[in-house]
Formats: sequence, C-alpha cells, structure tokens
Amino acid sequence: MEALEIKRQTVLSAELMTAVVALDHAATACLLKRQVVVAGQKITDARALLERVEAEFPKSRNFDGALKIKLAYLGLRRRDIRQLQDQIYDRLVPVSETSNVLMLKTELTQEIDAKVMRTDPSRNLGRARPVDYVTWLEAQEFCQRLSWLLGTRARLPTEREFRAALGEGDSPTWSVETAGGHSQEVGRQQTNAAGFHDLTGNVAEWLEPAVTDAKAAPVAGGSYLDPLGP
Repeated sequence: MEALEIKRQTVLSAELMTAVVALDHAATACLLKRQVVVAGQKITDARALLERVEAEFPKSRNFDGALKIKLAYLGLRRRDIRQLQDQIYDRLVPVSETSNVLMLKTELTQEIDAKVMRTDPSRNLGRARPVDYVTWLEAQEFCQRLSWLLGTRARLPTEREFRAALGEGDSPTWSVETAGGHSQEVGRQQTNAAGFHDLTGNVAEWLEPAVTDAKAAPVAGGSYLDPLGP
C-alpha cells in the first residue's frame, strides 16, 4: 500500500512540480538579465507552489529538497539581490584580453561575504578587508549562493586563470614586512597590469582543483604573514 501511495502522489504532483521548475528557470533567466523585480515575483510564486506540493503530496518522489533550499534562500535575500549584483558586477574584470572569464578585481570583502553567507568567519575584522579563515568548502558554498543570486555559474578560479590574472612582473604586495601584522583593506595597493589587486600577499586564495576528485584544493598568492622575496 505504501508503494502505491508513493506512486499516486508522484503522479499527481508531476504537473505542479513541472510548473515550479519552469518558474525557477524563468527566475534564473531574469536574474541573469538583472531583472530583479520580475525574478522576485517568480521566486515567490515558485515557493508557494513548492510548499503546496510538500503539503499535499509529502510522499512524492518529484519533490526537490535542493530546489526548496535555493528558493528559500533567494526569498530571504530578495531585498538585497540588486545591491549584491551591483557590488559584484562593479568588481569583475576579464582574466585576460582574450578571455571570456571574469574574476573579481579585489579579494572578496567581508561586507559582501556577510551579505551572501549571513556570517563572517574572519579574524581580521573590517567590512573592506578580505575574508580570512574560510575553508574551501565554505568558499564553495559562497560560490553556490552567488550563482543563485546572479543567475549564472560562479566558481573559484583555476590555477591557469589565476596565473593569467597575475601576469608578468612584480605586483604590489602586503607581506609580513609591510602589512603591520594584519590583513589590509582590499584595493589599497595599485592594480597589476591586468587590473587586479592583491593577487600576491594580503590573504591567500583558494583555487578550483584541476580534477574533480582531487584530494586537496590548491592555494595561491601568499598572505600578509609571508615575507617578501624567495
């Protein structure tokens, strides 16, 4: 009997779940186009339908728990989405002249991280200072949430992309000799030739591993605790 009830609820919920997924896709497309108001309404409608599915068909195999988490997050952040998008897009720079990959021109500030994650793990506190003492998994969670907010995939840079952004020659560096024992506000040093700040020094950067089953994530750039020179 239980198996029959699961099958019945799965069949009966299919049309509603199709509508939820369609609204989610439409909201994502609107967020990518920065049509925040329209996206917000679609998110609200999708949440309402999903709550109906959960209430009326609790045994349905169509129910998507991950989608529930995404829609709930976007619903909670709805009033901040436009500002967050503005702050991100204002900081994006092409990794190279021939690349269609964009990267933040400064390290991620604690202000933006706190708005996205609703918490700040940093020890060197300051809204304009970079996030520190964050794990790779926490960085991945930030990228996931940012992807939802932007309507397009956000991820950590690869080693190749980081090296391209770093370019040739020396870059201004916050090191143990110059930083005064703590991280500095992002963007205070001159940009390098590619338009990026603090790719060496200040805080180290998590990177995307070259393979999906890597046993460790790469780190680049060094920090304010490192000395200048070899």
